[in-house]
Amino acid sequence: MKVIDVANRGGSAGKTTTVVNLAAMLAEAGYRVLVIDADAQANATRWLAVKPEPGRTIGHVMLGEVGLDDVIVDATSAPGVSLVPASPELDQQLVYLAGAVGSQLKLARALEKHTGHDLVLIDSPGSGQTMSVATLVPADVAITVTKPTLKEVQGVHDFMRLVDEVAESFKPSLKTVAVIPCDVPASNAGALYQEALALMTQQSWAHLVTPPVRHAVRVPEAYAQQVPLTATPREPVTADYRAVLQWLTDKHVIDA
Repeated sequence: MKVIDVANRGGSAGKTTTVVNLAAMLAEAGYRVLVIDADAQANATRWLAVKPEPGRTIGHVMLGEVGLDDVIVDATSAPGVSLVPASPELDQQLVYLAGAVGSQLKLARALEKHTGHDLVLIDSPGSGQTMSVATLVPADVAITVTKPTLKEVQGVHDFMRLVDEVAESFKPSLKTVAVIPCDVPASNAGALYQEALALMTQQSWAHLVTPPVRHAVRVPEAYAQQVPLTATPREPVTADYRAVLQWLTDKHVIDA
């Protein structure tokens, strides 16, 4: 079982879109995929059309009240994708977790006992040290997403530093393996965006940059309809994510 943490140091950069839709495409390819929604916004949970049951979310797993297998939901809007749901109460639960002994190891310990899936994709929160670290500790690799803006590109450096710190303290093999440019405007949308996109090619991590995912109104529509982009295979943004998945496969990021 391979665990992939998907995160960024800000919000609304395409993190949940990436997790949900790569998971759906991987399930189409025959992988047994588990999505862990570790973000209190619970957007992955909503997108996959799951209503969390009381006492059965990732927060309750982290608090040690239930086991991971007890909260997994197999019936989602993405065939073949299972989910560990989140709920807004996760923020309050993290207050207790922050002071708990071994809080950063809670998810790793829960995943050690789980063998039912080939791939685990974690939708990690954009901020919050406790959960950000806790979702990296069990990960085999880390992926970050970014919008083509100077501020977001700087956030990639911040995220990679966090990954390095977690690797040094917990898991030496952990590393950032991909940077996915998301919500990229068309080439005629403005020089600032294009300059920032070009800036990514000048970074020390330029070799980690995947094919870009364009801005598309289909993304919020799919979220509102609670279906993955695989439901509209001819949409250009769907093709973009397939190109990202092919890149990840070619780089051996995706394997069981």
